[in-house]
Amino acid sequence: MPKSLPHGVFRTVRWWTAAGTSLVVLFISLGWSLLTSLEFDEQCNQGVVDGPGRLLDIRRQTFPPAVICEYEQGDVSAGATGVLGAVVWLSVVCLTVSVLLGLLVEWTDPPTPGTTDRLVPRAPRSPGSPRSGSCVARERPSSSPRPCSSWSMDWRHGR
Repeated sequence: MPKSLPHGVFRTVRWWTAAGTSLVVLFISLGWSLLTSLEFDEQCNQGVVDGPGRLLDIRRQTFPPAVICEYEQGDVSAGATGVLGAVVWLSVVCLTVSVLLGLLVEWTDPPTPGTTDRLVPRAPRSPGSPRSGSCVARERPSSSPRPCSSWSMDWRHGR
């Protein structure tokens, strides 16, 4: 059996690596923003956070997790706001795009440049042999057709 990878694998490895990396970045940034917003929520409720004016309301944002303390003359926020919020949304977009493109490449899987798929007849067998038929061989267009080896496409006998 050949030790080479299937011809489409090299096209999808980059997309799955990007998806895994963006998933890790997403989990880390969401965890960090959740922890900082929970602590900030406690401090805002206890009146420890100094803001511009009198505290009016506390808003809690679900995704990305953030807490915003509203004062008379402005807001004070913590969690996934600003740069951390941008990192969260960028990792969500990268994860979505890389998964969709990875699946698209997996499903379409164009042939490797320079090869063609063609049916090559097998060598004739002795009469009474149950194995006969054709197989698909990937060969360079300039090379002459060769019969496939006996293990290449013997799907009826599980070999």
